[in-house]
Amino acid sequence: MIANTSAHTTHRSRSKVFVVTFALLAFANALCTIIGWFYSVDVKGWWQLILGVSFSISFVYAVLLYLLKSLSLLRAVVVSTALAVALVVHACLYYLDPPNWLAVNNGQVVLTPIQTVVFSHYAFYALYALFLGLAVVLAHVPRSSHG
Repeated sequence: MIANTSAHTTHRSRSKVFVVTFALLAFANALCTIIGWFYSVDVKGWWQLILGVSFSISFVYAVLLYLLKSLSLLRAVVVSTALAVALVVHACLYYLDPPNWLAVNNGQVVLTPIQTVVFSHYAFYALYALFLGLAVVLAHVPRSSHG
């Protein structure tokens, strides 16, 4: 009976990791889509698809954090919050100050290294991969004991 109670408690805490992670990232995805909707004609037309894809990616990310059994709820919240902030910052950088693409494509202007990263087609996915890697590392770092 004690083992069953402990397994139930573990499942409940793992479920909290999933719910909190997905909620934070879904909120960030919605905020990114709203930012894009105000600044991009393309997002105004494709927002449903963009939101669906970003929610799907966040769902998979939350499931992967759920499966990291040794990742505590606190560490999952910290990593997920940092990812959510990074996603919103990326959206702001992407939509609020776009380069002059005509000048870039004609070779008159060169993107800075930061612009190259921000405007990369893979930046959004790379953020998820980076923070998933961080979560894996944190899951294997022993918790400090006081005393």
